[in-house]
Amino acid sequence: MLFRSSGNTTTLALGWSPIINAAGTKVAFVNLANELAVVDTETGETTSFVVGPLYDLPSISADGTRVAFIAPRGEQQLLQALVINVATGEETQVSDSVSYNLSGIALSGDGLRVVWSEDYLSLKLFDVTTGERRDLGVGNRPAISKDGATVAYINDWGTELRLVDVGSGAQRVLLISDRGFSVPAFSANGQRIVFLSSGDLVGANPDLDVELYVADVASGSVTQVTNSTGNNAVPTVGISGDGSLIAFPDFRPLTGPNPEGNFEMFIATCTQSEVVPYDFGGFE
Repeated sequence: MLFRSSGNTTTLALGWSPIINAAGTKVAFVNLANELAVVDTETGETTSFVVGPLYDLPSISADGTRVAFIAPRGEQQLLQALVINVATGEETQVSDSVSYNLSGIALSGDGLRVVWSEDYLSLKLFDVTTGERRDLGVGNRPAISKDGATVAYINDWGTELRLVDVGSGAQRVLLISDRGFSVPAFSANGQRIVFLSSGDLVGANPDLDVELYVADVASGSVTQVTNSTGNNAVPTVGISGDGSLIAFPDFRPLTGPNPEGNFEMFIATCTQSEVVPYDFGGFE
């Protein structure tokens, strides 16, 4: 269930995998028919799109006018990356994949660039304005900045969190850990990246549990947000536009007892004073 707050909590729609746009006006989600749907958070009006079963999480532009998703297409029902215009329902296939393995689709906040990975190794980018499709390198689980200028991704060995400048193609190693990384996400201003890792990146995770971190893009410094016992394997985290607030689910008793062991939602505040220096690998 998706909920809206107006003094009381009420049901907004029925479905799962909700993604809210930056303006807070639209939520894209998977409805009970396993199809894509978009609900207006003010009116509750829901528009459903018969686009076939969705694979992986969708991604929505900042203004809520476009949604990117992965679904099977063609006679062989190969997975493809697609973008739909919410107002018209017009669908654009942005990939030409011959693979059954597509994942990690992400749409830039301005809705003009789409990134995804094929076969968990090959990073692809499509530019809506030019119609150009590009290879960005070898890696998986990409995230893209609001203006589409920078893509963050995890290398093929899972040991590096990397950045690529879309315009120049310059690569930068932001963080290194033999314990790996997962689910990076940009703040809207492009200044911070939130991610999960079981590495001891700042000397505060000796038990090597999966913890939440935030990295400053400009300096490469990193902050450990959570610190608890037990592994949190939930692959969804969110970060506010200015990078100061992080929302995430966790079953561990982070702020008090949780005897049921249920997943609870938390919001963490990450201020500049908490940042710990970390040397990044530079540019290639």
